[in-house]
Amino acid sequence: MTRRIKADFSEVPPPVETGTYEVRTTSISDAIEGPNATYVRVEGIIVDPGGEHNNASLFVNCPVTGKGAGIWTGYLNGMNVPEEQHGDVDVEELLGQSSIWRVRQEESKDYGIQANVRGFATLA
Repeated sequence: MTRRIKADFSEVPPPVETGTYEVRTTSISDAIEGPNATYVRVEGIIVDPGGEHNNASLFVNCPVTGKGAGIWTGYLNGMNVPEEQHGDVDVEELLGQSSIWRVRQEESKDYGIQANVRGFATLA
């Protein structure tokens, strides 16, 4: 007997295109021990009322140790966190706040085309 699943993709949003987006931070994980560094996963949604990508979800893994920790610093700079506070941040204060996320569509041999976060900036 063959098992089948019928799916309806009519409500799947289009892929987030290369560009800059206002993103509201919705979640920041506790520190996660990775194979090369400790990191946090930052999740957010695009704020673009009436726009094609409004409420689309994005995430970025930000190393908080090692050479990649500059990604975390970039995120904190985009959130206007003073540099002297970068080493000890109350993440609860960042939830619900917005910054600009720079996104680039890239193709991965394992996952196909996906939106990758490549930088941050403060809201004007």
